[in-house]
Amino acid sequence: LFERNKTAYQNDVNHRITASLLHKHDEDNRQRTLMVKAGYFNEHIGFIDSVSNINGDNNAQSLISSAKHSWNKTNYVNDVSTSFILGANAGLHWVQTRDYNQLSNYQYPFRNAAISARFQQKGFAQKWLYALGLKTENFMERTAYGFDAVGKYRVNEKLNVSLFGGKTYKFPTFNDLFWLPGGNDNRVPEEAYKGHLQLEWMPEIKVVNLKFWLQAHSAYVENWIMWLPNSRGIWQAENVKTVWSRGLDFKYSLTKFYRWKYLIKFSGNYAYTRTENLGNSLFVNEGTQLSYVPFHKTNQFLSITRHNTSIRWHYQMVGKRFTNADNSEQLPAYHLNHLRLNYRKQLFNFSFQVNNLFNVDYQSTLVHPMPWRNFSITVNYNLKKLTK
Repeated sequence: LFERNKTAYQNDVNHRITASLLHKHDEDNRQRTLMVKAGYFNEHIGFIDSVSNINGDNNAQSLISSAKHSWNKTNYVNDVSTSFILGANAGLHWVQTRDYNQLSNYQYPFRNAAISARFQQKGFAQKWLYALGLKTENFMERTAYGFDAVGKYRVNEKLNVSLFGGKTYKFPTFNDLFWLPGGNDNRVPEEAYKGHLQLEWMPEIKVVNLKFWLQAHSAYVENWIMWLPNSRGIWQAENVKTVWSRGLDFKYSLTKFYRWKYLIKFSGNYAYTRTENLGNSLFVNEGTQLSYVPFHKTNQFLSITRHNTSIRWHYQMVGKRFTNADNSEQLPAYHLNHLRLNYRKQLFNFSFQVNNLFNVDYQSTLVHPMPWRNFSITVNYNLKKLTK
């Protein structure tokens, strides 16, 4: 990325140490698995912006732990397995920063703990597949819970229908609570009641592998957490009282293998989303589309692979987004193209990517221009020995 007249500078230094223990016990068609993980994270962010008069020096340290115990039973006749999974995790976090409201220059401990249980089936038992889940979590003396149920029905070998329903939650982040300016430690967790109906169609075509997915979804959300600009242009974390989000999602995948050992794959998705405010508040008007949520969005991919080398083209379109409470102002839609070349051989992987190939000038949020054409190179070497 090439730029001139820089006014902001950011330097991140992160150290992470993790350890895990996996124990498995097999007996005929039954299996028990215990996974235990622990980690220590030390993350430092320094941010300086001379124009906005920001001189940030932020350090966060976290101790995390988790455990998951699962019981699995497999029917080898029809290749169906059922599992029951219990999970728990806990964390302790310290923050020392010059940027967080009410936390300036001292450490503040945060604690979180969660437990979960899930019963699920993999593979169709005759016509049905199903799963049930429960979870509860406590963070900063606030408690939330969630549940979900999903069932999938096989109409025939080419068509599946699935139905999902449940309640989810999302706790505010450190930035939502304490960032200065704009953070608000009175923010409460989001709670959402969600459901969707999905069709999965796999037509039988000899020369290609083709799949389609069509989903209708709806979510009723209370206390939706959003960052919105106030009358002075300062972004603030707010709980939007009630939001109804609904829409349609469409996905497809087409794969063809040629005799010259070329694998060609087309895939893509399109989403139409109507996210409507159902109640007035200081920052939103009833009946309007939520700020920065586009009605239309799509991604299209084309990849060609031969042996260890692949090239992928990615087209992205994001529709217009409203930028104020009454939907009278908006950012225009933008179209982006990205190109990636990848080479892989055993433990080695190399990739070269060109983002924003045609140098489009666009903004994802108001007065925040996004990068023009930029390049990235990634080199990976896996120290883990390959196993067959």
